[in-house]
Amino acid sequence: MTARTLAAVETLRGADLEAPVPGDRVRSVVLAEDVVAPGAEWLTEFWAAGRSRAWTLAQTALLHPYGHYYEARVAAGLLGSRSP
Repeated sequence: MTARTLAAVETLRGADLEAPVPGDRVRSVVLAEDVVAPGAEWLTEFWAAGRSRAWTLAQTALLHPYGHYYEARVAAGLLGSRSP
């Protein structure tokens, strides 16, 4: 998936990033690639809300993993590990 993302990003220009990502496209890719775990189906609709390509790229590549990093830090802290 990383290689495909990088290949797609290299073809984008500034105006392309402002275009909304069609919700139907998001739903079809999520279904075809089985990227949403059972019980988290709400995530598909969150991603398919017609946001811009820029938002979608930032959310999936940066913001989403960053959030999980902080979740992991909280869990480690609850287990007694000090923050770095």
